[in-house]
Amino acid sequence: MGWCVYIRKGKVYIPTTAEAKSGFYLGVEPIEVADITDSESLRRSVAAVINRGRPSVPDPPRDAYKNHPILALAGVKGWTTFYKGTRQLGFMRGVSGFEIAEFIPYGQGKQGFKPDESTRIKLPGNFSMPQVIERIVAEIQRSGAA
Repeated sequence: MGWCVYIRKGKVYIPTTAEAKSGFYLGVEPIEVADITDSESLRRSVAAVINRGRPSVPDPPRDAYKNHPILALAGVKGWTTFYKGTRQLGFMRGVSGFEIAEFIPYGQGKQGFKPDESTRIKLPGNFSMPQVIERIVAEIQRSGAA
């Protein structure tokens, strides 16, 4: 299970990750929004999306992404504008613990993003949830400062 984190103009956006009926994952509301410098708010936001789990949702219509709520929260009208100057990272819960990585464009004519393997951090499986959240927040703030 994984979550996307978007860092744009000093704000952090973390949508809830849901599983569509046909099996793909997408960001849905509620979307956590926090200031990049507000560590406590970031901790609450990360904990909230983890605790929410991965709700099931119906398959959205194809054009649903054009008016995604994250665009309105960021004050933009389209994804191209949203992604300009936005850093993206993700965190996921794997079999042996959590992992964190920055995301980069696929490139070579492909749309979308992939984990940058040079930034992947694997947290020990024996980390407590507060330790996991603290490390995720630290990586979000580090990535936002870069």
